[in-house]
Amino acid sequence: MATTAWPVELALGWTDDEIKNVVRLPGEPIPGLMDMRPGPAAEALERGLGEIFEPSDGVIAALRKIVDAMRSHLLRYYGDRGAYLRGINAKKSPLLEEDVIATCITGLQGVGKSALGRALGRLMATRLVVEPGSGYPSVSFEMFWHVKASTRTTLRSLLEDPLAGCLHNFNSLKQSGDFSASVSRAAYRMGVLLAFLDELQFLTQSENANSLITKLLHGMRYLGLPLFYVTNYSVARRLLSRPPEDQYRLLANPIIVRPDVIDSKSSVDLDRQYTIVSNGALLSKREALLEQMQEYTGGLHRAKIRLLSLAFKACRERSKNEVVSSLDLQSAFRSVEYANFRRDADILRKQAVTGTWVDRNYWCPFDTPGSPSPADSVRANAEEKRRTQQQALLASLKPDETAKLKDLQHSEELPTKEPTARRRPSATADMLKQGHEFLQSQKQR
Repeated sequence: MATTAWPVELALGWTDDEIKNVVRLPGEPIPGLMDMRPGPAAEALERGLGEIFEPSDGVIAALRKIVDAMRSHLLRYYGDRGAYLRGINAKKSPLLEEDVIATCITGLQGVGKSALGRALGRLMATRLVVEPGSGYPSVSFEMFWHVKASTRTTLRSLLEDPLAGCLHNFNSLKQSGDFSASVSRAAYRMGVLLAFLDELQFLTQSENANSLITKLLHGMRYLGLPLFYVTNYSVARRLLSRPPEDQYRLLANPIIVRPDVIDSKSSVDLDRQYTIVSNGALLSKREALLEQMQEYTGGLHRAKIRLLSLAFKACRERSKNEVVSSLDLQSAFRSVEYANFRRDADILRKQAVTGTWVDRNYWCPFDTPGSPSPADSVRANAEEKRRTQQQALLASLKPDETAKLKDLQHSEELPTKEPTARRRPSATADMLKQGHEFLQSQKQR
């Protein structure tokens, strides 16, 4: 715990490098890994790789926004001893007057969104302890509440875990007539600087998931704490269908966590940790396997862990002394155990090629489609050529010829019937019909 007296301007003043050094979790070599049988060795490796946390630039930027929000809240409501004493003695929580604009943190499943909450826990492990004076005992600030929605469908059940651990009178608080006001006052007294809400995607199984999630988010907003919530693309898309007033308060400042870029420093650092944990069995020739790994995983950390553990198992079954090769990665990619991740990688690859969505669950709802693929460009050029030819033909016709052509187009849309009498069409009608047939043929190309 870090004790400080007012003013508190120096609190939470980390640089980006300091944040990274605190939250990262380097890997440790697994003892006896090469002496284990292939199956248990692969399981031990998967666990070891899963314990690594090498934050990307995007993750550090997200943590920076969270820390800045906490520091802003600290300076606004706890800027001096007198303000804090007035706040804890007031009948209403000072936080209730705050119109909180929530921040949505979204990204693909397996990209590492939930790891942000655990990283924030490590960053806030050293609590801020203040001395109010005037006979009041010292206060150890709670810093932030990490709230996991999971299957909880009410605000009371949602806040049970963070409140039960720090409030002796939580049961009586649950029975409070104005629960939100009571919790807001308790949060102010305990020095809670932020609420971090996770696991909202589990609520999508409900029939009224859209309304339920919106209700819970607004309930958290009403506490007056800065609110950051983690969700996947499908939940974010649901919220985008809400009325504008909901979108403004819940989606105004989205943070999008992207997969690692293939040649980024964090990706290189992560590969180095993989090699350390596996005692050198993984990726000793990393440069030759970078593109293959990216293609097979889409850059998702969870998929990399699964693919590498399966590839390591395949390698060990073939030889005890070799390192993982391209063939091992290919074998792992085609395995039944990797089927779900293989589907994810295929969808992400197709979307990267076409520049538009293949499956909306894998496409960020805040993004717009990118550049078209070559095939799309060919189709677009052909359509533009056909449209130009049609406009040129129509411009060359006289008014009565234009009317006859429209009649011919309309007649083709009607049910056909045998004519009662045949009549040789005029030369002008022949020309118009040929022009119409030309347009139809161009349209079909």
